[in-house]
Amino acid sequence: MKDGRGDPQAGDKFKIVFRAGCTCYVYVIAIDGSGWIQGLFPKNSPSMTNPVVKDQEYTLPDGPYSFSLDQFRGVETVFFVASYSQRTDLEDSLAAFMGRERPASQVPAQVEVPPVIPDGFGKTEAGQAVTVSTESGQSQQVTPLTYVATQVGVDLRVTRWFKHE
Repeated sequence: MKDGRGDPQAGDKFKIVFRAGCTCYVYVIAIDGSGWIQGLFPKNSPSMTNPVVKDQEYTLPDGPYSFSLDQFRGVETVFFVASYSQRTDLEDSLAAFMGRERPASQVPAQVEVPPVIPDGFGKTEAGQAVTVSTESGQSQQVTPLTYVATQVGVDLRVTRWFKHE
């Protein structure tokens, strides 16, 4: 994906859509091309809390907005963790990053290798097509990839990444 070279409106934009096949706790964490960590889900919003509802679609960010790329290039990674149990260890770790701002004086590192840490899934299959709204109000259909857990009761961890150029 490409950024807007200083113009956030000109670069690629994206949304994250997920749906769980059971009521569970979902955690979505993003790490940008400089290694900056941001918790994307859950959020302090009535519609973006845990546990998630079985078969309900969650779109990040919600509403007509999309994520855009910042000026820090490198490998961008999104981690998904789905668990039958509340993961207070993850919640405590994410709370430490909430509200933090990147120090302006710090020269960021550049992530060059994707940290692939999947676990707990046995197969993938094409999911049901979903419709998402763009910032301009247009609708677009996307077909998600479904990750099927190896067994009931085991946490499912999925890593997705892309090269930010």
